[in-house]
Amino acid sequence: MASLRPSPLPLARETSLYIDAMRVLAALVVFLDHFARPSVSGGLFWQVAPFGGDAVIVFFVISGFVIAHATAQKERNAADYFISRAARIYSVAVPAIVLTIACDFVGQWIDPRYTSWSYSGGALWQQLVTGLTFTNAFWHAGFFPGSDGAYWSLGYEVPYYVIFGAALFARGVWRVVLPAALMLAVGPSIVALLPIWLAGAGLYRLGRIWKAREAVGWILFLGSIVAWGAAQFRLRAAGFDINHVASTAYVPDYVTGICFVINLLGFEAIAPRFVTLLRPVARAIRWAAGRSFTIYLVHIPVLKLCAVMPFWDVTAWSTRVSMLAITALVVVVMGTCFEQRREPWRRYFAALLRRSHPDQTALQPAR
Repeated sequence: MASLRPSPLPLARETSLYIDAMRVLAALVVFLDHFARPSVSGGLFWQVAPFGGDAVIVFFVISGFVIAHATAQKERNAADYFISRAARIYSVAVPAIVLTIACDFVGQWIDPRYTSWSYSGGALWQQLVTGLTFTNAFWHAGFFPGSDGAYWSLGYEVPYYVIFGAALFARGVWRVVLPAALMLAVGPSIVALLPIWLAGAGLYRLGRIWKAREAVGWILFLGSIVAWGAAQFRLRAAGFDINHVASTAYVPDYVTGICFVINLLGFEAIAPRFVTLLRPVARAIRWAAGRSFTIYLVHIPVLKLCAVMPFWDVTAWSTRVSMLAITALVVVVMGTCFEQRREPWRRYFAALLRRSHPDQTALQPAR
């Protein structure tokens, strides 16, 4: 498919940094959404809590954009695509599940009421099987491992990887049949948000063949922020639940998704204006972005375990600061040990493909 090959306009470094910065910001918003709960911090940062759902939608747009970039630049075949995606997800998901089980075991031992905090339905084996296969959201299943409620979104994002990969790498009529069959298999709730993810991928393709003029870029960039703020006010006034993805007819999700797509489209046109702002902090942004997936996936069980510790009151400032420090320490350690070390997972999945396709003996991990 020639139209899916890299096009003449490169992705500006400033755009890449901006996307990484937004990825970090979205992860922190989700973190503060859960930290702000009365049972965790006594309601500190409650002002951020309504925007946790919007942050997940931002993740979906960024995910589509980044996957489109990866397939245009280096993941040119199905094997490379599978290895890279699987290594990226499992390198964080598996340690997060292990950590969650450990935190839940200790938390239940300290306080039996711990199990009532946002636990999903189903037995533990169902939560683990659907979590590890990312079928946890198929047809409104709504499972997630233990107390890790943030895990639900992987049941959306990973199917998007598979559907997009099928459309990209299948041949002939299978490019239509396979994605259609997959969409039928995953169910309506996942398919309903697929256009938001695809908008991110489409935005990347558009940005490689066309950029708006700078004046238009500023209008799109600033106007999208104003429009999103105004929409949030109107949606609240109309009674929409803006804090939960896939609720109230998906209207808030699409408003946020469209506004963020427009925001990125505008930023691509004005990216050179942000050189002096972004370049000095580039290393810090890249470092934090390299741990954003870990922030997103491990913070809930850590916070919940801290909240049931018997030696502190969750409303005390010493407790709040300690919770933040402990969570930050866990994120840094796990992000460094797992999210930043995907090569063993790449080798494992490459070997798995070689065993399942012995004729492809030259297959090597994607880099």
